[in-house]
Amino acid sequence: MLLFGTLSFPVYMLPFLFRDMFKGDKLAYFLYALYMGFSAYLMIPYNDFDLTRHYEHFELMRQISFDNILTADPFIKHYFFNVYMWLVGHAGLPREFVPFSFAFTKFMFYFATFEMLLRYYLPKRDATTVSVIWIKIIFLLLIIGLVRFVGDTSGLRNSLAFAMFLYAIMTYYLEHKRFSVYLLLVLAMGIHLSVVPLVLLFFVSNIFKFPGFARVIFIISAVLLLSGKSDYLFYTLMAALKPYLVSIGFWMPDYMAPGGKWGAGYFANQRFAIVILEKYIMPSAFYLATLYLLIVKDLTFKRIKTFLYLSFSFVVLVSVSRTMLARYAYFYEFLFVFVMLAEFITKPMTKFKKLFLLLFIASVIAIKMAGIYRYRIIYIKSWAATLYTPASVLLLRDMTPDKYLVPNK
Repeated sequence: MLLFGTLSFPVYMLPFLFRDMFKGDKLAYFLYALYMGFSAYLMIPYNDFDLTRHYEHFELMRQISFDNILTADPFIKHYFFNVYMWLVGHAGLPREFVPFSFAFTKFMFYFATFEMLLRYYLPKRDATTVSVIWIKIIFLLLIIGLVRFVGDTSGLRNSLAFAMFLYAIMTYYLEHKRFSVYLLLVLAMGIHLSVVPLVLLFFVSNIFKFPGFARVIFIISAVLLLSGKSDYLFYTLMAALKPYLVSIGFWMPDYMAPGGKWGAGYFANQRFAIVILEKYIMPSAFYLATLYLLIVKDLTFKRIKTFLYLSFSFVVLVSVSRTMLARYAYFYEFLFVFVMLAEFITKPMTKFKKLFLLLFIASVIAIKMAGIYRYRIIYIKSWAATLYTPASVLLLRDMTPDKYLVPNK
């Protein structure tokens, strides 16, 4: 019944899916990921979204032979993505299958990581106690709530690469697997190069295990973040690295140069409300994570502490850039939630932890509501029809470029 309902009018099956996911039902995880993939399939983007560019590129990949992929797009960093789009196109599948598959796979990685942590840490406590059951429910909702669905569906590659990376490092720390981890890391880097700095930090943190020194770096970084002084360090480093980055084709002035339109220059050209939204509200969970880690030194998940501190310092370093702050703070929020899941399951619930959890939940709700309000037209145009139209009918909808939404500047 649940399977049939999810495949016909999935929106009305969500309460039942959540009920079963709270019980750890694997079919419910699968069906919810399928529902989110279906939602990505239906999303009508603004005409200046990355998704419209991906759709145009998909049409190009569908029209060429495999041997011409590199000729059509010489950037090696796009090769994995181009090959995937070529395969989808030549299999006769619609272009919307690309966001469908990326959204579905991303959620499956998040759910698999969540379940992995539960398997590892729950035996240390009675899994049937009311407090543990509520912690499982709350953290599952936090993971789902943190997802910026419209932005993820538009960008496609970045969020999937991060979800894959998180699953890989948790597999390394908790299940001690090597080959599958390295394979996933290579695949994540192939999907999006933004994972590369995190992979390097992951290897550094495992070769040089210095959590005490890493915490000192973390505290210095937190001071730089809270004082707003990280920009000088970032641009000094970018100036030193520019010749090398240019030589390997990784120099992106729009992101890395002072005044870049997607870097520090972005905020200089935006309304005050947009600055407040993107610089303070959207990364608010990241700021709360900073405060928690400043106060709490002894973490349950000890093996990840060095990486946790070093990756935070990296986020602070690049925080002067609007796009990099949004991208890496978003990743860090998921990393922090998974670390906190271990913390809350294995240790008693103190008043401080209750207060922090309430603040963090409020932050996630604020982020979610801000995203819904910002993209409210997309929500209405893309998904209102799911309330009264069967999924089988909606999947036949032909979304041509003339139906893209036009943003109100």
